[in-house]
Amino acid sequence: MKDRERAVEASDQELATARLAAETCLAHKAAEVVLYDLKQSSLLADFYLVCSGTSEPHLQALAGHLEKTMRKHGLRPRHIDGSPASRWIVVDYGNLLVHLFAPDMRRYYEIEKLWQKTAEVVYRGGEEKDEPVPIF
Repeated sequence: MKDRERAVEASDQELATARLAAETCLAHKAAEVVLYDLKQSSLLADFYLVCSGTSEPHLQALAGHLEKTMRKHGLRPRHIDGSPASRWIVVDYGNLLVHLFAPDMRRYYEIEKLWQKTAEVVYRGGEEKDEPVPIF
């Protein structure tokens, strides 16, 4: 297999992993689920998943379901930061960073504005996007 084919295959697998995380959050009633492809502009991760939970127990449940589903597929988080009490949890899967927010914290920090010029939305609340979608 050529290097280019390997890179495409790896990229497809990373997108599938990111979509699995998005679909898991959506299946457990996360709100405003948006998956961003930032391969061309971020050094930290290729994909960023941002979604909201409705309460501290809901944030805890989302984080738990996400971790359980990803482990079933052989993926363990490198690091988890935050807690339901902080109202913002970040789960690091290497090429995927998952941000679970309480709605007020998501509005306050507005991290999605960081990517508004460079992000490609590849998944939004159950919809797969074929073309880049403007964030704002």
